[in-house]
Amino acid sequence: MGKKAHELAAFGHEAGEITISMNEYNLLKGLATKELVRFIEDMERNKPAKRGAPQKHQYGNVDCRRAFQVWWLANNIANAIEEPLRKGSVKTRDLIHLAWRLRSEFPDFEVLFPVGEGQLETLEQSISRGRKELGIDGFWYSETCEKIMAS
Repeated sequence: MGKKAHELAAFGHEAGEITISMNEYNLLKGLATKELVRFIEDMERNKPAKRGAPQKHQYGNVDCRRAFQVWWLANNIANAIEEPLRKGSVKTRDLIHLAWRLRSEFPDFEVLFPVGEGQLETLEQSISRGRKELGIDGFWYSETCEKIMAS
């Protein structure tokens, strides 16, 4: 059982009435596959280098990091009083003040919660943006933060 040459036109042969054996067909097909693999590997090697800053983690910006740390503080407060927080019972401003007091115990807080003139308002705005991105509600609950904490 053989293949017609017109079926081999994809492999660079001229169409005609030449009949080849199945072994010859498989050999030609294997050679063509190897050439295709080499061609793809050459393309990958010669691809231009990616430019720009490396991609960051989805929630890796400073707003999300601050919001996550404040969420963590709020959840520790809820665990300490052994009941869920009521909406508005713990304010962002109070949690920032708590973070400032805990700066010596948590090195990350030194960088994330700088102390200085006008910093309170800046931190509140940053945390607000992070809360929005992480889906932290008024009760300080967030499925996203729970998943990050679990991983």
